Amino acid sequence: SLAVDGGAHVGGWTRIMSKRFQVVHAFEPAPDTFATLTKNMSGLENVRLHNVALMDKCQKGKMRLDVRSTARKFVPDSNGDVLAVTLDEFEFPSCGLIKLDLEGCDLFALQGAIETIRRHRPFLIIELGASLHKGLSERFGISDSDVVVWLERMGYSEVFRENVNVGYM
Repeated sequence: SLAVDGGAHVGGWTRIMSKRFQVVHAFEPAPDTFATLTKNMSGLENVRLHNVALMDKCQKGKMRLDVRSTARKFVPDSNGDVLAVTLDEFEFPSCGLIKLDLEGCDLFALQGAIETIRRHRPFLIIELGASLHKGLSERFGISDSDVVVWLERMGYSEVFRENVNVGYM
């Protein structure tokens, strides 16, 4: 099957996924981090790398450092040099897992994957708690409970919690 690593960073999760899935699509919008991801994934033939952000619509933006958390976040900006896309645009033939660690943009990425989620019902791993703790999702007026409510409306239930990563089926 196919897996998605949204917010792949330097590829820790991507490498693990590549051993368990036929194809892994790894998304990392920060250009310097993407360069490291590319280097780290060298030789992994089943990994497809995308230097874009995942959101609910196609748009341009910039990567900005949040000084409170040291995380870089996508900020919509029509003059930006970073492209955001939706997962639905890829029209994946299958999808068994979507992992998202998007520094507060997770709900937007889920909304941009609604058809993929409806069609394939993948297992979901979402970073919750950390983004709220860092105040990143709140800049969009979103709380972790908003993400949970959205997932429950889609028919998902929490099946595990490991630190800040929460699994849904």
